[in-house]
Amino acid sequence: MIRYIIRRLVGALVVIWVVSIVTFGIFQVVPVLTGANPAYLYVGKVTSQAQVKAVERKLGLDKPIVVQYAQYVKGIAAGREYTDGVSTVTCPAPCLGYSFRYTSPVTSLIASRFPVTLSLAAGAAVLWLVSGVLIGIVSALKRGSTVDRVSMIVALAGVSLPIYFTGLVLLAVFSYGPAWL
Repeated sequence: MIRYIIRRLVGALVVIWVVSIVTFGIFQVVPVLTGANPAYLYVGKVTSQAQVKAVERKLGLDKPIVVQYAQYVKGIAAGREYTDGVSTVTCPAPCLGYSFRYTSPVTSLIASRFPVTLSLAAGAAVLWLVSGVLIGIVSALKRGSTVDRVSMIVALAGVSLPIYFTGLVLLAVFSYGPAWL
Protein backbone atom coordinates (compact mmCIF):
# COMPACT_ATOMS: atom_id res chain seq x y z
CA MET A 1 0.00 0.00 0.00
CA ILE A 2 2.82 2.40 0.87
CA ARG A 3 4.58 1.60 -2.43
CA TYR A 4 1.36 2.36 -4.31
CA ILE A 5 1.00 5.75 -2.58
CA ILE A 6 4.66 6.60 -3.26
CA ARG A 7 4.27 5.64 -6.93
CA ARG A 8 1.18 7.82 -7.24
CA LEU A 9 2.91 10.77 -5.57
CA VAL A 10 5.94 10.41 -7.85
CA GLY A 11 3.61 10.19 -10.84
CA ALA A 12 1.78 13.34 -9.71
CA LEU A 13 5.08 15.20 -9.35
CA VAL A 14 6.11 14.14 -12.86
CA VAL A 15 2.78 15.36 -14.26
CA ILE A 16 3.17 18.71 -12.46
CA TRP A 17 6.71 19.04 -13.81
CA VAL A 18 5.59 18.26 -17.39
CA VAL A 19 2.69 20.74 -17.12
CA SER A 20 5.08 23.43 -15.89
CA ILE A 21 7.43 22.79 -18.83
CA VAL A 22 4.56 22.90 -21.34
CA THR A 23 3.13 26.09 -19.81
CA PHE A 24 6.53 27.75 -19.77
CA GLY A 25 7.11 26.66 -23.36
CA ILE A 26 3.82 28.06 -24.58
CA PHE A 27 4.37 31.50 -23.09
CA GLN A 28 8.14 31.90 -23.27
CA VAL A 29 9.72 29.61 -25.86
CA VAL A 30 7.11 29.52 -28.65
CA PRO A 31 7.13 33.32 -29.22
CA VAL A 32 10.93 33.23 -29.50
CA LEU A 33 10.81 30.28 -31.94
CA THR A 34 8.34 32.14 -34.16
CA GLY A 35 10.61 35.17 -34.30
CA ALA A 36 8.47 37.36 -32.04
CA ASN A 37 9.83 39.21 -29.05
CA PRO A 38 7.53 38.92 -26.00
CA ALA A 39 8.80 42.29 -24.75
CA TYR A 40 6.91 44.01 -27.59
CA LEU A 41 3.64 42.79 -26.03
CA TYR A 42 4.38 45.01 -23.03
CA VAL A 43 5.80 48.10 -24.75
CA GLY A 44 3.62 48.27 -27.87
CA LYS A 45 4.49 48.81 -31.52
CA VAL A 46 5.71 52.41 -31.41
CA THR A 47 8.66 52.29 -29.04
CA SER A 48 12.39 52.67 -28.78
CA GLN A 49 14.95 49.91 -28.53
CA ALA A 50 15.86 51.15 -25.03
CA GLN A 51 12.32 50.52 -23.79
CA VAL A 52 12.38 47.01 -25.23
CA LYS A 53 15.71 46.27 -23.53
CA ALA A 54 14.37 47.62 -20.19
CA VAL A 55 11.32 45.34 -20.38
CA GLU A 56 13.52 42.38 -21.34
CA ARG A 57 15.65 43.08 -18.24
CA LYS A 58 12.59 43.52 -16.01
CA LEU A 59 11.01 40.24 -17.14
CA GLY A 60 14.29 38.35 -17.34
CA LEU A 61 13.90 37.70 -21.06
CA ASP A 62 17.56 38.59 -21.65
CA LYS A 63 18.68 35.47 -19.74
CA PRO A 64 19.06 31.92 -21.14
CA ILE A 65 15.94 29.75 -21.37
CA VAL A 66 17.13 27.42 -18.59
CA VAL A 67 17.58 30.35 -16.19
CA GLN A 68 14.17 31.72 -17.18
CA TYR A 69 12.57 28.32 -16.44
CA ALA A 70 14.35 28.14 -13.07
CA GLN A 71 13.05 31.62 -12.19
CA TYR A 72 9.55 30.59 -13.31
CA VAL A 73 9.54 27.51 -11.05
CA LYS A 74 11.09 29.47 -8.18
CA GLY A 75 8.40 32.13 -8.60
CA ILE A 76 5.65 29.55 -8.23
CA ALA A 77 7.28 27.98 -5.17
CA ALA A 78 8.82 30.97 -3.35
CA GLY A 79 7.74 34.19 -5.08
CA ARG A 80 9.65 36.41 -7.47
CA GLU A 81 10.94 39.93 -7.90
CA TYR A 82 10.82 41.78 -11.20
CA THR A 83 13.43 44.52 -11.54
CA ASP A 84 14.76 46.76 -14.30
CA GLY A 85 17.62 48.10 -12.23
CA VAL A 86 15.67 51.13 -11.01
CA SER A 87 12.41 49.81 -9.60
CA THR A 88 11.56 46.42 -8.10
CA VAL A 89 8.17 44.76 -8.03
CA THR A 90 7.58 41.85 -5.63
CA CYS A 91 5.23 39.01 -6.52
CA PRO A 92 4.56 36.77 -3.48
CA ALA A 93 4.35 32.98 -3.72
CA PRO A 94 2.65 31.39 -5.54
CA CYS A 95 3.65 33.84 -8.25
CA LEU A 96 1.83 32.88 -11.45
CA GLY A 97 3.13 36.06 -13.03
CA TYR A 98 2.76 39.79 -12.71
CA SER A 99 0.36 41.92 -14.72
CA PHE A 100 2.06 45.15 -15.66
CA ARG A 101 -1.21 46.34 -17.17
CA TYR A 102 -3.06 46.12 -13.84
CA THR A 103 0.09 46.48 -11.71
CA SER A 104 -0.71 43.51 -9.50
CA PRO A 105 0.17 39.81 -9.25
CA VAL A 106 -1.84 37.49 -11.48
CA THR A 107 -2.76 35.34 -8.46
CA SER A 108 -4.65 38.24 -6.84
CA LEU A 109 -6.39 39.03 -10.14
CA ILE A 110 -7.57 35.41 -10.39
CA ALA A 111 -8.70 35.43 -6.75
CA SER A 112 -10.68 38.65 -7.18
CA ARG A 113 -12.55 37.25 -10.19
CA PHE A 114 -13.05 33.74 -8.80
CA PRO A 115 -16.50 34.32 -7.17
CA VAL A 116 -18.03 35.48 -10.45
CA THR A 117 -16.43 32.60 -12.34
CA LEU A 118 -17.70 30.14 -9.74
CA SER A 119 -21.25 31.50 -9.94
CA LEU A 120 -21.25 31.26 -13.75
CA ALA A 121 -19.90 27.69 -13.62
CA ALA A 122 -22.45 26.66 -10.98
CA GLY A 123 -25.34 28.20 -12.94
CA ALA A 124 -24.21 26.47 -16.12
CA ALA A 125 -23.84 23.15 -14.29
CA VAL A 126 -27.39 23.40 -12.91
CA LEU A 127 -28.81 24.25 -16.36
CA TRP A 128 -26.96 21.40 -18.06
CA LEU A 129 -27.88 18.92 -15.32
CA VAL A 130 -31.57 19.78 -15.34
CA SER A 131 -31.86 19.89 -19.14
CA GLY A 132 -29.79 16.70 -19.52
CA VAL A 133 -31.92 14.74 -17.06
CA LEU A 134 -35.15 16.01 -18.64
CA ILE A 135 -34.01 15.18 -22.17
CA GLY A 136 -32.81 11.77 -20.94
CA ILE A 137 -36.18 11.01 -19.36
CA VAL A 138 -38.09 12.08 -22.47
CA SER A 139 -35.74 10.02 -24.67
CA ALA A 140 -36.18 6.97 -22.45
CA LEU A 141 -39.98 7.28 -22.51
CA LYS A 142 -40.10 7.85 -26.30
CA ARG A 143 -37.38 5.33 -27.23
CA GLY A 144 -36.72 5.12 -30.99
CA SER A 145 -38.95 8.08 -31.83
CA THR A 146 -38.04 11.29 -33.61
CA VAL A 147 -37.73 13.09 -30.26
CA ASP A 148 -35.18 10.49 -29.12
CA ARG A 149 -33.14 10.79 -32.30
CA VAL A 150 -33.18 14.61 -32.34
CA SER A 151 -32.18 14.81 -28.68
CA MET A 152 -29.33 12.34 -29.32
CA ILE A 153 -28.09 14.43 -32.26
CA VAL A 154 -28.26 17.63 -30.20
CA ALA A 155 -26.43 15.97 -27.29
CA LEU A 156 -23.70 14.53 -29.52
CA ALA A 157 -23.28 17.84 -31.33
CA GLY A 158 -23.03 19.66 -28.01
CA VAL A 159 -20.28 17.34 -26.83
CA SER A 160 -18.42 17.02 -30.13
CA LEU A 161 -18.41 20.52 -31.61
CA PRO A 162 -15.92 23.10 -30.33
CA ILE A 163 -17.40 25.63 -27.92
CA TYR A 164 -16.36 28.62 -30.02
CA PHE A 165 -18.30 27.22 -33.00
CA THR A 166 -21.34 26.23 -30.95
CA GLY A 167 -21.37 29.62 -29.23
CA LEU A 168 -21.35 31.50 -32.53
CA VAL A 169 -24.12 29.32 -33.96
CA LEU A 170 -26.30 29.78 -30.86
CA LEU A 171 -25.60 33.50 -30.90
CA ALA A 172 -26.67 33.71 -34.55
CA VAL A 173 -29.82 31.63 -33.98
CA PHE A 174 -31.10 33.19 -30.76
CA SER A 175 -29.75 36.73 -30.79
CA TYR A 176 -29.22 37.88 -34.36
CA GLY A 177 -32.06 35.92 -35.96
CA PRO A 178 -35.39 36.46 -34.14
CA ALA A 179 -33.83 38.90 -31.57
CA TRP A 180 -35.23 37.00 -28.57
CA LEU A 181 -32.32 37.96 -26.34
